[in-house]
Amino acid sequence: MVIKLQNNSEIIIIAHRGGKYWKGKGKNFNYISESLHHGADVIELDVRVKENKYIVQHSKAALSQGFLEDALEKIGTVPLYLDIKDPLIDPNDLIKLVRKKLKNQLIIGSFYSAVLKKIKKKKGIIISYQVYSPLYDLKLVKRLKVDWVVLWNYNIAGWKIKELQTSGLKFAPAGNLMPRQQMRYVKRGANAVFVYDIKKFKKNLLKRITTQEKQQKSVLSLLFSQASNIYRSLNTVRKFIPNDKLLSQSSPKTNFGNYPHLIANLSTVKINFKLK
Repeated sequence: MVIKLQNNSEIIIIAHRGGKYWKGKGKNFNYISESLHHGADVIELDVRVKENKYIVQHSKAALSQGFLEDALEKIGTVPLYLDIKDPLIDPNDLIKLVRKKLKNQLIIGSFYSAVLKKIKKKKGIIISYQVYSPLYDLKLVKRLKVDWVVLWNYNIAGWKIKELQTSGLKFAPAGNLMPRQQMRYVKRGANAVFVYDIKKFKKNLLKRITTQEKQQKSVLSLLFSQASNIYRSLNTVRKFIPNDKLLSQSSPKTNFGNYPHLIANLSTVKINFKLK
């Protein structure tokens, strides 16, 4: 379920490493099913090669989560994001393997630009460049013809994000960031976020949106109430002024019968009750 924000933009929720994978028993990838149950829009998995088999594993030091082919059985129909962690992987071979099992939209991401350069762009394939360095060159991003850019925390400088938006590129914060840092990116217009706990994140995000909406309604209600009181006061004053003794000076001209016009100009209009 894609969440729509107040500015009518939508935020895509990506289940980072499949979601809360530490809840999974053994290597059955049940945590992927859990993430889908709670409304993940995309499932992301880290891919490496071991003994000529594709495995799901974040780093060489981390435990293997199991074989990629077993994980594909749990994906369902949502888009699949494969983060290539091994520079020796042929992305086209990986795509071919996945396509035998799934026809889902496929996102191929990597920190290795050399891997992304090898991809033969096909229908339904999205390329994502994951940036470590804050000194990354946007020209390289354009040469790679990527669709997405994933930024790490020190890339949060506004001018970098502005460059991406101006170029029409979608971006997302990296999955290792804290929820507060993720929200900083959301405020700056991120198109997606990588999340471990889908249920908790969506609950917190929706709560934040609801709170903001209530605050806005409260402020608008207060302003409207104050404006109404001013309007009523002016009408009361008008009753005590004879018809032939109405305003002789008003700059700019103010029509008391035109409420919106009056409210819009209250801050700039100086009314002189000068009787003839």
